[in-house]
Amino acid sequence: MGDAGLLPLSDARELAQETLLKVIRGGDPAADKKAKRDALTFGQLVARYQTEYASKKNKAWKQPAYLLRRFVLPQWKDLPAEGLKRSDMRALLAKIEGPSLGNQILVAVSAAYSWGSKVEVVTNNPARGVERHVEVARERILSDSELPLF
Repeated sequence: MGDAGLLPLSDARELAQETLLKVIRGGDPAADKKAKRDALTFGQLVARYQTEYASKKNKAWKQPAYLLRRFVLPQWKDLPAEGLKRSDMRALLAKIEGPSLGNQILVAVSAAYSWGSKVEVVTNNPARGVERHVEVARERILSDSELPLF
């Protein structure tokens, strides 16, 4: 069960009363714990998306897979997929340098969640509604040595 010294007796009684009240109202604390433990994680969602859909239907799936593996999975892998919010997505993108890279990561996360929604394993998409960064188009002038190539 655990160390009895971690929680004062009065707090333990209060927690027990709250749990009993949930049971009286028709709740099932054991089922709630099991559901939380069995919840699909973001890492599992991405793995299923890549194996069941992206690798079969998207020829360019390796680049988004790399972006997810490199920038998103280290932070979100073990988090419940349903628990992630737009604020989490914005916080993740705030750490990414470069608007283009941030936009690509946003698209990769959104694609995994959109697929998950289609196969009914998730109901939310934390990337939906998050504004993309403004990308400034660059103007490139070809050098004299490059002109004959075009």
